[in-house]
Parts: sequence; C-alpha cells; structure tokens
Amino acid sequence: MSKGYVDADGHVMEKAEELIQYLEEPWRSLEPVIPRRLLPTGDEFHTPRIRRKGIFVESVGPEDWLNYLDKTGLDLTVLYPTAALAHGYVVNSEWAVVYARAWNNYIYEKYLKRSSQFRAMAVIPMQDVPSAVIELGRAVNELGMVGAYIPSNGLKRHLSAKEFWPVYEEAEKLNCPIGLHGGWYSDLGLGVRQICGWQELSECTSLPEFFPA
Repeated sequence: MSKGYVDADGHVMEKAEELIQYLEEPWRSLEPVIPRRLLPTGDEFHTPRIRRKGIFVESVGPEDWLNYLDKTGLDLTVLYPTAALAHGYVVNSEWAVVYARAWNNYIYEKYLKRSSQFRAMAVIPMQDVPSAVIELGRAVNELGMVGAYIPSNGLKRHLSAKEFWPVYEEAEKLNCPIGLHGGWYSDLGLGVRQICGWQELSECTSLPEFFPA
C-alpha cells in the first residue's frame, strides 16, 4: 500500500565505462574515450569522507536502489547525477551537449525502463541555451523525466541571467521543475587553506503533482 513517501534526491553512481556506450556518434567511436576525461576533475575543497563502512557504496546500481526502496517503504526516488554534478564546469559547449544527451539516455535505459519507481532529473547543457531547451523537451516528452537539474555553480553567468530565461520558460510550458543542486565548490570562496563548516547547497522542493502514481 502506498504511503506517499518520495525520496526527492536519490543519487545515481554513474559508471563511466557504461555511460561511454551511450555517447552518440561520432563521439562513441573515437579512440580512446578515456573515462576520467568525460568531466572536469574535482576542485580544491578537500573533504575527507570518513564514514562507517557500507554507508557510501560507489558500486550501487538499479537493483540495489530497488531493494532500498522496498526496505524503507518509499514509493519512488527522483534520481540526480553524482559525477555529473561537475557538468557546469564543462567549458566546451559542444561536449556539454554530447555528455548531457548521453547521461540522459544512460539513465533512461538503465533505470527508467527498469522500474516506474525510478524518476529522474535530466542533465541539460546550460552552456548552450538553445540546446538546453531542446534537451529539456526531449528528456521530459520522450524519456519521461520529471524535470532537469542545473548546477549551482560553474557556469559563466549567474543562473538568473536573461540568457538562461528560455530554459525556464520551456520548463514552465512543460510544467516541470528545475532542480538546483550543489556540486563542486569552486567559485564559492572555499580554498584549500580554509577551514570551515559547510552545508552543501541543496536541491529544489519536489511537488507531488510532478510524480503521478
């Protein structure tokens, strides 16, 4: 029986070797496609991940997620990227488009087609606004994603800049949410020599009407 509980920020642990298979041509056939070069490397804000064993498992996949949902009684989870939180720092706009489409296709094939308990926020290439508008429409209308994620930092302009308005207007037409999610900490004034308490910028509030049963 449904309890109406939703995990509104479920993270996918992307497997780069698998995601490469969803790159469109001619990118997929180029040699070599190096997994660690798909996205920019991490920033200078060092946070030692000291956790009890088993809390953070990078090998988690669709079956592990379904087991978790069953164990906790959650109806569904809305999936966000993990590695692709660095997508805002991609400086090559063409690659930003290529990677976003590959990520969305990857999530659709590996998760959304697997179970209706999986919903997802698309990655869209804000570095190329017209392409971002197109990809948002494709992700929602063709792949069944519930909205799109945009990075909290990394882009050259503030997210309120007028050049980004067409993305927000398209989201309004589609009646879908845009999720703002923290990721890399560059540009936030957190250098390697600074010691501070930090609570990650976090995502949008999810509304029930976006997640029909």
